[in-house]
Amino acid sequence: MEVPYRLAVVGTGRWGEVVARRIQAEPDLDLVAVIDLDPVRAAEVGRALGVGVASRPEDLAGQVDGAVVATPPAEHLAAARTLLDVGVPVLVEKPLAPDLQGARELVAEGRRRGLLVQPAFQERWNPAVRACGGGLAGARYVQTERLAPFAPRSLGTDVVLDLMIHDIDLCLAAVGAAVTEVRAVGIPVVSDRVDIAHVRLEFEGGAVATLSASRISPRPVRTFRSFGAAGYHSADLLAGTAYRAARRPAPPGSPVPYAVEPEALPAPGEDALGAQLRSFGRAARGDAPPPVTAEEGLAALALALRVREAIEDRLARVGP
Repeated sequence: MEVPYRLAVVGTGRWGEVVARRIQAEPDLDLVAVIDLDPVRAAEVGRALGVGVASRPEDLAGQVDGAVVATPPAEHLAAARTLLDVGVPVLVEKPLAPDLQGARELVAEGRRRGLLVQPAFQERWNPAVRACGGGLAGARYVQTERLAPFAPRSLGTDVVLDLMIHDIDLCLAAVGAAVTEVRAVGIPVVSDRVDIAHVRLEFEGGAVATLSASRISPRPVRTFRSFGAAGYHSADLLAGTAYRAARRPAPPGSPVPYAVEPEALPAPGEDALGAQLRSFGRAARGDAPPPVTAEEGLAALALALRVREAIEDRLARVGP
């Protein structure tokens, strides 16, 4: 029997605990320990899960195959650097670092040490996205919408780095070209940071994407739509379902030669978080290449910061 991949979770807030519990639910993974700057919270989660509590990331050296950094975003860089220093590969929740320079240094450090730095873009494993498969490649137009109810825990950053960055990553992967123009509008509503944003991107070769994100919506919405050489694809990322617009011969007597019918696409039954964690375990131990590279994490962060800059520039010129 194959030895399970040994993982630790650094950060035991709401999401860190979710990640830790998901690791425990996976037979191919072994949750070795949890860590948090708050020793009381760490002990509480450790007891609830029946696992060890390490006091420092350094304590994981030689004990794990990798660690998930699920701290608040401002702490991602410091935690990930410390883990790399003691030889531990990392899966870092988005964004890799609060700024591009820090993210570049982190990626360079991983490369220098020969250790995996994998960005945690969970939507790559969303069943709806995986159902579309290669049909998203070479997209000519992409439209995304990511709306979420208000959650005070996320107000340490703006909606671009909090939510939209997931769709930025998906767009970059689907279009596969450099961004040539960014037009964006956004506004703070309930916080002192941008809570709603709308962005239009143009890419080399002429592809276009429009992205909308809000964290003050009455109900959650997560959709990804694209069309290109492989046709039109629509993915509901919340439901985990997708369909493709398929052209069919029109029925006899129809005034047009073709009809368009939605064709449901079969989606894998596994959940996105579990699939991401398993892929990280394999890549961290060197059993498979990383499915999402550190460079892709850098590219998504760089574009997210360009979007933020465009919004801030507009706010400075015309106001909210």
